[in-house]
Amino acid sequence: MGVKKNEKKQRTIFRDLILLSFAFIIIWVLYSNSKKDEMNVLAIGDEAPNFKLTDLNGQTHMLSDYKEKAVMLNFWGTWCGPCAREMPAIEKQYQLYKDKDKDKDFEIISINLAQSKLEVENFTNKYNLTFPVTIDKTNSVSNAYNVVQLPATIFIDKEGKINKIVKGELDESSISKFIENILPTN
Repeated sequence: MGVKKNEKKQRTIFRDLILLSFAFIIIWVLYSNSKKDEMNVLAIGDEAPNFKLTDLNGQTHMLSDYKEKAVMLNFWGTWCGPCAREMPAIEKQYQLYKDKDKDKDFEIISINLAQSKLEVENFTNKYNLTFPVTIDKTNSVSNAYNVVQLPATIFIDKEGKINKIVKGELDESSISKFIENILPTN
């Protein structure tokens, strides 16, 4: 009898978690829809909004610090399956271009959406990520870039203009192609 009571309690907890998740999603959708009219939608060719975030090593990153450099911004969450799947491809491309790019004309800045430092560190350690990983604690950067779906990746050219906006998972060949399109030609 105690086993059935325990199973019933577990089902109740599971059901409550599902209902809570649905409630959160509904609230998020309603909130997002109410803010759409207030947002300035970014487009290719627009000036990329400046921001200031700190990475897991304590280094500050401002987009304005990367003038004359190509930048790939990748917005993600540890709970996002497509985000996790694309991380090895991003890391591989970072290593490839980091080695190619002796003049440091290219940078990747990874932007996690408001998760705890511990969660993000565990994730970065799992995937052996070496590019700068920041946490957007207040979602101000993701709001400035109109990120509502993860993963989202913004490719910015050396003039600070948005060259490509990708909503969804990227593979290695796409990442490479988009990086080549924004690299400065010397």
